[in-house]
Amino acid sequence: MNKKIQISIASVITILGIGVIGYFKHEQAQIDQQVVSAKSSLAQKEKQIDMLSSAKHTQKIQHDPIAKINEKENKTVGLMQNNGQALFKLLDTIKENETSTELNIRNQNLPRYATNQALSDTGLNIKEVRDINRFKENVEHLNTNLYINSANEQGIYSGIISENTIISSINFVGKRNQTSWYLFKYDSRSKKFIEFTLLGFNFKHEN
Repeated sequence: MNKKIQISIASVITILGIGVIGYFKHEQAQIDQQVVSAKSSLAQKEKQIDMLSSAKHTQKIQHDPIAKINEKENKTVGLMQNNGQALFKLLDTIKENETSTELNIRNQNLPRYATNQALSDTGLNIKEVRDINRFKENVEHLNTNLYINSANEQGIYSGIISENTIISSINFVGKRNQTSWYLFKYDSRSKKFIEFTLLGFNFKHEN
């Protein structure tokens, strides 16, 4: 008799346990569904807010002359900074065992960012493969920073560029972390650098 009671109690406990587990699973499923729904609703609201902010920004630019000028100025400066990075990455990248094809491809892209006169001003556009390989030159472009003054009436910007590179060669031991400084002029109409003047450079040995 006791054994039957124990079995009955165990059965009831098992059934209750299954019921409780089922209940919690159902509750968890509902909670998960609510979370998914809430996340979806939040994403839609954020998108609506972004669209509203963008619309207000566009409307402000259309009706506010100063905001319109500032927007154009920001775009011009942003493009100038990108062009400076792209230009000096092309000018200041050298690999040991460089091929003529690789060098020519880089040189062909230079006029996208600067006039021939400006490129000549840098002195970096006259590399030759035989000299690169003979001196085992390696130059790794790290970063280019522009410090920009306001444009003049002709849309010409001026400022200073700092160009940071890591250089190695058989001409010296180890590697040099070098920073070169240039005065520059940039034509916002042609979207090109039109003049460079090397101010100087400094370096420290990496190892």
